[in-house]
Amino acid sequence: MLPIKIDLPERFLEEEVRDGYTISTEMKANWAVQMDLLAEFDRVCKEHNIEYFACGGTLLGAVRHGGYIPWDDDIDLMITRDNYNKLCACGPTAFTGRYFFQTEDTDPGTLRNHAQLRNSETTGVIREEAQYKYQFNQGIFLDIFPLDNLPERGMEREKFLAKLRSRMRLAHAFALLTSRYTKTDFGGVKGKIIRVLGAIIHPIYRMIPVKNIFYAQLETCMQRYNDQQTEEIASLFVLDDRLENCIWKNADFAGEGVELDFEWTKIRVPSGYLNILDKQFGDWKKFVIGATDHGGIISDPYQKYQDFLDI
Repeated sequence: MLPIKIDLPERFLEEEVRDGYTISTEMKANWAVQMDLLAEFDRVCKEHNIEYFACGGTLLGAVRHGGYIPWDDDIDLMITRDNYNKLCACGPTAFTGRYFFQTEDTDPGTLRNHAQLRNSETTGVIREEAQYKYQFNQGIFLDIFPLDNLPERGMEREKFLAKLRSRMRLAHAFALLTSRYTKTDFGGVKGKIIRVLGAIIHPIYRMIPVKNIFYAQLETCMQRYNDQQTEEIASLFVLDDRLENCIWKNADFAGEGVELDFEWTKIRVPSGYLNILDKQFGDWKKFVIGATDHGGIISDPYQKYQDFLDI
């Protein structure tokens, strides 16, 4: 039995062909767990007066398909930083049981630059991370991305982004020796040094955990321009070449947004969702069947991630 509490539409879990793509019963089961997470997330947000919007593939799916993109494997949400901070304040206690609110504070070593809501009784492991057997919660998830203001394009923005990248590198280095330590992270001389240091530091860290100060500095830095009126806003969870597709106009987020169909329910999208889609996906009205941004998620809605990873 699926570890969910929502009622699914009749025959939802059956194999289905949408837009020429066959959605397996296994994918439908994963979707069911994610829709249950969405329902729980929506409940908590309404209870605490927190606004959020669909983004990424979920936004595209709502607009173009009235639900999931048939070959998509997760739910993406975005939220202004002030609402995100409210969520982080209430999330650790508002979500209970199988529902786990995951950030670097609640689950050190994740280093996602955003929050995730996980179903702890399932498996949702990023394929490229499976070999490391990370200790943090790796149940099926939905992503929650904070939005932060950006300075004008030019030298100031470049310095700002460079500082963020520097803090991210330092945060990863700290985590490799403490909360994210793994014996298989690196090869070569550098890898040997990290493994030796990690073998010494990691056991001590587990007894006396220390907050990742570089990650804390990163999050503080991300919010630097949020008290200013800026033309653009961004989801800064990526700091590489993908970032440009995640920079939008602040004006596109004006107002409460609108509700669109998403599977058997509704989901809220920004008022300027068409502009956002144009910027992120280009010719998004054209169907291009392909892989997801994750490069593959190993999902099992019937097995706990600890059993899958043998941890």
